[in-house]
This record gives sequence, C-alpha cells and structure tokens, in this order.
Amino acid sequence: MQTPVARPGTGKGRKTLSGILAILGGLLVVVACAVPYVKFTIGSHSQSVSLFNPGPDAPGAEYWFVVEPVGVIILAIIAGALVMSSSGRGRRRAVAAGALTALGIQTLFLFAGYAFGNGGDGNQTGPAGYIGIVAAVLVIVSGIIGLTAKDDQEPAQASGANGPTASPGTSAPTYQPPYPGTGYP
Repeated sequence: MQTPVARPGTGKGRKTLSGILAILGGLLVVVACAVPYVKFTIGSHSQSVSLFNPGPDAPGAEYWFVVEPVGVIILAIIAGALVMSSSGRGRRRAVAAGALTALGIQTLFLFAGYAFGNGGDGNQTGPAGYIGIVAAVLVIVSGIIGLTAKDDQEPAQASGANGPTASPGTSAPTYQPPYPGTGYP
C-alpha cells in the first residue's frame, strides 16, 4: 500500500498563492480604473480622465468602457477564491485557473491600449495603463500557478538514496530496460 507523501512546492501553498495573486490582481484593476489613463489639453483647458471618472462632459455611454474591467475584478476574485478552496486536481480548479489565465491575457491587452495608445496630439499618458498591466501579469501568473498546483497529499512511492525502496517483506523492484534485446538503455 502506498502512503501519501507531501511534496514541497505543491498543494495548498501553491493554491493559496494563486488565489492571493488573483485577488491582488483584481484589486489592482480597481486602482487602474480609478487613476487617470490620459491627461488631455484642449486650448487652455486640461483634464485627466479615468475609467471610473470619464469627465464631467462625458456622455453616459462612456461608462460602458468600465464594464469589462469591473467584470475582470469580480471574476478574478471569484476564481481566486475557487482555486484556493478547491481540493485535488478537479475540474473546478482547472476551469478557475484557466479562466484566470485568459482574463489576465485579455486584461493585459486592454491596459496596453491605455498605456501605449493615448500619448499622441499633446496628450499625456496616465498611470492607469501601466498599473493595469501589472495587475494583468499578476492574474496571468495566478492562473499558471493554479494550473500547476497539485494535491497536498499524493500517493508516492517512498524512495531511498538509490531510488525506490521496497516495502518491508517484499523484494526490491528490478530494472527493466525500455527496449530489451536492442542494446539501448
């Protein structure tokens, strides 16, 4: 009978790290939406706008641009909590971690547009795009860690200094070459 052996660098610690990074990434998206993404000047009038504050003269349709990052915030926090709370290598954790990776990649592209697409015509790019890129990287890394995390306890054969050891009362496993009779190891 095989006994569960804890393996370092896997299990609950990695799932917890993944969840924390996802939640931090989601919260950092809130910051990216609150700070200005551009400061523009028309004549003698300058104004900074953010996703949460598109300006006093903005039509109501401008608020639709905030729907996507708010969705990322909500989904990243939910998926991060699912990754942390899931047990084993089940589908729930795999789907949540995969969603985090996809959300992070999409968010990276969104905020790259804000970081690198608003600097022309005398406009000054604000910090929102760069903060959003950092948030997106956190969410991507969170998803990758969540996808690669393993169970806390996995059945593993105990091994000694010279490889696998046999259980008491049984003989040691013998080496079987993969290609018998061919001369290849």
